[in-house]
Parts: sequence; structure tokens; C-alpha cells
Amino acid sequence: MEITLPGFNRLLMEFGSGFGIMAPVILFIYLRNRRKCAILPFIAGIVAMLGFAFGLEQFFHALILSSPLGPIIQNNLVLYALYGGLAAGIFEELGRWVAFRFVLKDEYRQNDRNALMYGAGHGGVEMFLILTVNYSTFLFYFTMIESGGLAAVTQGMDAAAAEAFTQQLTQLAQSSPLMFIMAMVERISAMLAQLGLSVLVWFSLGGKGTGNHRRYFFLAVLLHAALDAVSVLAAGLISNIQIVEIIILVLALGVLFIAKRVWTIEHDVEQDRKLRGVRVGLLARRWNKKL
Repeated sequence: MEITLPGFNRLLMEFGSGFGIMAPVILFIYLRNRRKCAILPFIAGIVAMLGFAFGLEQFFHALILSSPLGPIIQNNLVLYALYGGLAAGIFEELGRWVAFRFVLKDEYRQNDRNALMYGAGHGGVEMFLILTVNYSTFLFYFTMIESGGLAAVTQGMDAAAAEAFTQQLTQLAQSSPLMFIMAMVERISAMLAQLGLSVLVWFSLGGKGTGNHRRYFFLAVLLHAALDAVSVLAAGLISNIQIVEIIILVLALGVLFIAKRVWTIEHDVEQDRKLRGVRVGLLARRWNKKL
């Protein structure tokens, strides 16, 4: 049995692979050059995402899902959605809080847009791993199959692993091109949500408004949990992927809208005047050098 990847699917996978790295880079450049954000928040977002979501959270899942509770959770879509959403909300927002509380303090607090730079790193590394790494890996396998056949790829695998791997490649090759487009739309939705959630946790550590700022942290956890839980439920109950992705996009925009409202309340506009002054000063120095 040989597997052939249709040309249009290959093109979309190549585009998605490039998109997964270019979108975070473009956002980084924009925030760095136009909004005068620091570089460290971007790096902190990457490290926190890897450490808390891909590290601690996965270790937690391994413990829970391998326990007697595992089958109960996995065999009930609602429980699985609630469990997964809450776990993601707690671990990822805790990662944000730790980064903002212990790493991005002092001078980094002088520019609230560093929260967006953190979100670009947090959501960017997720986009890179899901799109760029996954698609690049599968494209490599399909190239090997075209040059040496399926046997060259599955050589050394046991029968069960080879069968599962073959089914995965077959399903990917036979997928509708729409699936690859919707995967990119989903990553855009995730990035928007990550930016909004970063703003909420950022202001949970203080803003110009009065009152209990800590409520923003718990709001971020609940919104993140709800977004992930609804996404899992929609994917499990609705067969039309376009409707599923529209629901996810609407929810992500809702998170962004709430974050914008919080920004309006807590952001100190005096920061913008100072940053504009810095920007004008830099431009003046560059102009003088040219003269």
C-alpha cells in the first residue's frame, strides 16, 4: 500500500508550516518596533508555555488519566471537556502569573503592552509546534514515501505502530483541503485568546483602577476553561468543521473584547505619552546622525 499526498494538500501544509512561524515573528516585530515592547516578555511567554502547558500540565494529565478516574473522564464527553478546559485554564494562567509576578516586573511594568508581547510568545510557540513542527514532520514523511516507499518509513516499527502510523498518514492525505485552512483559522483564534488572557493576568497584578485586581486572574482561568471546554464539546457534537471553528473564533473574540474593556479601565494613558516621547527622541537622534 502506497500513500500519495495530493498537490493542493501539500501546498496548504507548506503554507501552514510557514504561517506557524511567520505569524508570531510578524507580531513580535510589530510589538517590538511599533509598540516599544521588550524582548524578554516574548521569551518568557515561550518558556512559560513549554514549562506549564507542555510540561506540568501533561504530567498532571498522565497522573489523572492513568488513574481509576481516567476511563470515567475519557468516556464522558462533558466530563472530558470540563476536565481538559479547567486543567488548561489553571496551568496556563498560573504560568502567566508566575512570569508576570517574578520575571516581568519593575521596568517591564512601565509598558502594559509587554502583556501583549508575552501573549505573542505564549501563543506563538503553541502555533509553531502545532502548525510548523507537525506539518514539517508529515511533509518529510510524505517525501520519504515518494522516494523510497512506505516501507522505508515504517521500517523498524512494530506491527501495531506501523499500522497506526499508516492510518494517520492515510487520513491526512485524504483530508479535505478545508481542514488545513480551518487549522490555521483555529490557530489565529487561539492567538487572539492568548493575547486577551495575557492582558487579564497582567492587570491582575495591578493597574490604575481601584478594587481587587486579583479577580482578573480568576476571570482569565474561567474564560480559558470555558473556551477550551466549549471547543472540545463543539468538536465532539458538531460534524461541520466550519461551524466548530466559527464558534471558537467568536469565543476568542469575546475573550479579546473583555480584555479590551479591562485595558480601558486599568491602563494608564500616561504610559503612552512617555513611550511616544521615547519614540520621538529615538527618531530625532537617528535624524541627527544622518545629518
